[in-house]
Amino acid sequence: LLNEAKARRYVFLDQRVSRAEYPWEEACDESLPAGERVHVRPVRLTDEDALQDMFYRLSDSGTYKRFLAFKKSHPHDEMRELVDLEDERNVALVLTAGVDSMDLVGMARYDVDPATSLADIAFAVRDDWQGRGVGGLLMRRMTEIARARGIEGFTATVPAANKRMMMVFHRSGLHVHADLIDGTYHLIAKFPDADEAASSDSTKPR
Repeated sequence: LLNEAKARRYVFLDQRVSRAEYPWEEACDESLPAGERVHVRPVRLTDEDALQDMFYRLSDSGTYKRFLAFKKSHPHDEMRELVDLEDERNVALVLTAGVDSMDLVGMARYDVDPATSLADIAFAVRDDWQGRGVGGLLMRRMTEIARARGIEGFTATVPAANKRMMMVFHRSGLHVHADLIDGTYHLIAKFPDADEAASSDSTKPR
């Protein structure tokens, strides 16, 4: 079917079947702090155009916060790599304003370094959804997935001016170590051990 679709030019000539099984169990409906209902799910190959549109709708500041560069284009090859996950070492979640919506407002992705058991993580949130808790929600879901898969924590590179993202890390409950080098924070955020996590949960108001 894929070859026939290529012959009819319904898809890109380099279109391929996803290399990883789609993790349906990781999709869920959530509420943001102000009460908006949103849907969080793993990225799909069919999200390529929607993700590209989300990136083009970012301001210059938003683009720099995600890519540490002022990118003017997001070509097909770049988008294909972002939506095509190889295996459990790569996880990417997108957030939409409804279950059936293709209008992406946020994305988080991590890629595991097998040598350290840490995953490098990056976030993008559309400008009109900034400050609503999207980053914190994506961080929580990514943390749950990473811990279930035996990852020990995250690494990240965050511009010093991105105070909201730094707040997301510091509110995550992870043990965060930050080195500021030339205006950029290089973070190592380790998950608390089981005893610490249990103690933290027991002190939260019910």
